[in-house]
Amino acid sequence: MQLVRTRKYQNLKTTLSCLIFYWSFSVFSSAQFSFSENSFSPVIDSLFKTEKSFFEKYANFRNFYKIQIIYTQIDRDAKNNPSFTHHTWRLSSDEYFNPASFVKVPAAIFAMEKVNNELSKYGIDKYSPTLFERSQECQQEQVWDSTCICLYPNIAHFIKRALIVSENSPYKRLYEFLGQEYIQNRLKKIGFEGTRIIQRFVSDCDEEGNRYTNAINFFDADSNLLYRQPEQYNAHYMHGKDSTFMIGNYIMDGRKKIRGGKDFSNSNRVLLHHIHQFMMAVFFPKQMPKELQFNLNQDDLNLMRKYLGLNPEESIDPKYDMNEYWPAYNNYFFYGQGRHAAMMPQVRIFNKVAMAYGFLSETAYVADFKNKREFFLSATIYVNEDGVLLDNKYDYADVGMPFLQNLSWLIYKHELKRKLAHEPDFAELEQLFTK
Repeated sequence: MQLVRTRKYQNLKTTLSCLIFYWSFSVFSSAQFSFSENSFSPVIDSLFKTEKSFFEKYANFRNFYKIQIIYTQIDRDAKNNPSFTHHTWRLSSDEYFNPASFVKVPAAIFAMEKVNNELSKYGIDKYSPTLFERSQECQQEQVWDSTCICLYPNIAHFIKRALIVSENSPYKRLYEFLGQEYIQNRLKKIGFEGTRIIQRFVSDCDEEGNRYTNAINFFDADSNLLYRQPEQYNAHYMHGKDSTFMIGNYIMDGRKKIRGGKDFSNSNRVLLHHIHQFMMAVFFPKQMPKELQFNLNQDDLNLMRKYLGLNPEESIDPKYDMNEYWPAYNNYFFYGQGRHAAMMPQVRIFNKVAMAYGFLSETAYVADFKNKREFFLSATIYVNEDGVLLDNKYDYADVGMPFLQNLSWLIYKHELKRKLAHEPDFAELEQLFTK
């Protein structure tokens, strides 16, 4: 009888222990991905003060410049498992900034997920020949791709081109493969309802045209049709209007300057902490909340990681003209996109940049393979001092680039001084650039 009571007690103790562990893990996981809004990190504030002569103007006019910053410290345990500490500066879900090329990261993730979830049963993968039909006036067909050694369009190659030098045309194809409604449903399912991706780039499609996406045909290596995805139409998107998305004081219409700025109520939108988490999910998928553990296999992850971190001159397929795409072309952090910037061979910047309508932004995972340092950094700044949009007179070079460049160096130098209990093991990432 005593034995039975002991076993019952032990079973109860085990159950309670499991519940306590589960509760602790849940709280830990939640804390790991909590981003404070409308706050000013003491860490970032103190770093700004160390270079007051440069950052004072930006700090004093932070609302004018619409600055938002997220800096994530990474600490590893003895088994190389990471934990994260987020520092935010003026982060806001209410204030609009134009995401421009930021949308290419979720589009790439969702595209590979869709292939794995819906098309693999037809024998299709991300390398399968993918040909686009044209059924609407603003659409374009595509049956070949001269930038690919294989000469045919495919999802993997679109992702490479969208990530390495941020080409717009391949993003358009990823958008058309996914469809507007699919993207919005996927964003809603992962809890990113403040983010919306409802537009192509380099396209004549208006709001209605962006609801339609092309029919697509998938083939095998012998040109046998495996599957035809029919044209898609999003009938559920509701046109909105919100004064908080009105940017600028004037907008140019040809040579005419019109008072009122530009309304971004029905434009793409990506919240800064959302793109930050998309980037984290690429490099630390197992540590993310369940809803952000995307259905990507190892080859998918390797493709994302490699081409987020590859510099244009390192690319073989596609091959880029170095006169048009120099080594620092895709780097605002550290290099300010300088044509003659001296690159740091030991520091790999896995990033996505964004430039449009006076907004200059970057999100990055920075890994110093030599000094064993790593961090995530995302930031955006609005640099349009005359308040006129579409006049092609933004203050990118004089105000925006110096801010992002100096901010990244400030964080990097802080990381070099920070004491770590355990250094990160970068072997898996380093292998991507030695093959």
